[in-house]
Amino acid sequence: MDRILREQRRLEAEEEVAEGDLVYIQRELNERLARLARLRRQKRLLLDKGKEMVRRNLESLDELEAEESLEVVAPTNNALDEVECQDLEAVVPASCAFDEVEVDWSAVDLSSLGPVDLGVLDETVEPVVDSSSNS
Repeated sequence: MDRILREQRRLEAEEEVAEGDLVYIQRELNERLARLARLRRQKRLLLDKGKEMVRRNLESLDELEAEESLEVVAPTNNALDEVECQDLEAVVPASCAFDEVEVDWSAVDLSSLGPVDLGVLDETVEPVVDSSSNS
C-alpha cells in the first residue's frame, strides 16, 4: 500500500510539472501569436501604402504621407455607416488579445513530438526527470 501511495505522489508531482510546462508554453505561444498578428498588420499596411503610392504615381512613402496629411476627410453624416461601424466594433475588438486565448491541451495530441527539452525555452524551467526506474 505504501508503494502505491508513493507512486501516486510521484505521478501527481510529475503532473504538476507538466501542467506548469504547458502554462509556460501557452504563454510563449500567446506572445508569438501576438507578434505574428502585429507583423501581419504592419505588412498589410505597408502593402496598402505601396498600392496607394502606385495609384498616385508617387516615388516615396514620404511623398504619400505628405499628400495624405494635406487631405481633409469629410465627415460622414450617414447614420447607417455609423451603426455598421458600431456593430462591427462590438463583434471584432480593436486589438486581438492573444494573451486571453486558452487552449484545451487535453484535446491536443502531442505524442508525435517525442521528448521535448523545455530548457531551451527558458533556463528557469527544470527538466522533468523520469523517476519511474526508482520504484
